[in-house]
Amino acid sequence: MRQAFALIISLALGLLAVYAMKNYINQEKRAANKKVAMVEVLCTTRQIIAKSVIERADLKMIELPETSVTPDMVKMPEIGVVEGKTIQREVNRGGVLFHSDFLGKQRERMSGISKGRRLLSVPVSQVTGVSGLIKPGSRVDLLYTESASAKRGGAGADSSSTAILLENVTVYATDSQTIDIPQSSMSNRGRSYSTLVLSVTPTEAAVLVAANRLGTITFTLRSKSDFTPSKILTEVDKNSLVSLAKDENKKRWDAIKKLKANSK
Repeated sequence: MRQAFALIISLALGLLAVYAMKNYINQEKRAANKKVAMVEVLCTTRQIIAKSVIERADLKMIELPETSVTPDMVKMPEIGVVEGKTIQREVNRGGVLFHSDFLGKQRERMSGISKGRRLLSVPVSQVTGVSGLIKPGSRVDLLYTESASAKRGGAGADSSSTAILLENVTVYATDSQTIDIPQSSMSNRGRSYSTLVLSVTPTEAAVLVAANRLGTITFTLRSKSDFTPSKILTEVDKNSLVSLAKDENKKRWDAIKKLKANSK
């Protein structure tokens, strides 16, 4: 009798496991089948030299996930806006075009802030602002370091931590400059600015205002063609600093070894 009862229980558990697995697979399939909204943007069909005039043959349309598209990107319906215009930077073949790439866009950008966006000035120094390398139209990530005084309970300096706050944010202007000035037109000191004007959502603006009051915001410059979010958004503090550094250093050396192996 006990054996029969145990057999029934085993069969019931087996059926339950099969049902749970089938339900999980179906959920994964439904998630994978969810259609991602795509936006048509313009990129180049060839390498474009700075100061070139853009022609229709230089342009083609690609689709990007809506979450990766920024207001500064040139959308397909805006092809007439950039056709025949002079581009101020070199663009590799297949590179996405941005309104800030073109001369004579200052008046349009100042009067054409996208719906739902806000412009916010964030103070920077030579260190937090990447030593003057950021230009109007650049893409940046923002790191937030919480000051010790902002920690709960007034913990000491050892309790400070740093985390990625926002990623792939468009720099609308450096100080009041909305168009990049060629390096040849500058003094020997190069670019200098004390604020960066960012294009953000109202919620992002509130987050940045609070972060600026509670701690320090540091900018990192990223490629305009990099739309990949960070895989790890880990908060770095005194307890995780060394271990995270070891992990990243191992990845760096693995990449170097792979590069050397491929070059042989």
